[in-house]
Amino acid sequence: MTEHAQDSHIRDLQARSSRGEIDRRDFLAGLAGMGMTSSAAVAAAAGADKAAAAPRLESKTFRVTGYNIRLGDKLLITVAGKTIAPRAVIDCTGDNQEQLTLFFLSRERPGDENNSDRHPNTTTLTANRTLGTMFLPVQQYTWYVDLLRNEDPVYATLDSSQPLNNRLECGEHVGDGELREIVG
Repeated sequence: MTEHAQDSHIRDLQARSSRGEIDRRDFLAGLAGMGMTSSAAVAAAAGADKAAAAPRLESKTFRVTGYNIRLGDKLLITVAGKTIAPRAVIDCTGDNQEQLTLFFLSRERPGDENNSDRHPNTTTLTANRTLGTMFLPVQQYTWYVDLLRNEDPVYATLDSSQPLNNRLECGEHVGDGELREIVG
């Protein structure tokens, strides 16, 4: 397993542990399955325990395990009492019914309601709901589709105190990616 893949797997185990999806024994078993020494696994588990014991932040990160894309000229949604028609919608979902919905708006349509900067992102974090939205210019659609199709793992972060911080993210080591594959 490459160092990048190992780091991603550890982050995934830590996230699952902090959400209460796995207990300490399963966390350690996951680390041992990666070939970690027992002392390294215990050190990583201690970090996960600290994260779980820390006070809950007003944000949540989840691994995106699926997505749906809707494209159309008349996809109607209502935001703040106004009907708007995004050109594209991407629903990103996690294993525990988490969802981040990306709405891509075109300024070429008349009216301020089609300006993505006029709509605040939203986040709802409760014991049984994790929902977020982002309003983006349609010109950024290809960026997000490329990220979802070509990167793994992809994480969504939802921030209820500052919804402008809602985001999709992934990580690669320097030198990873397409250019490395072409050059060899």
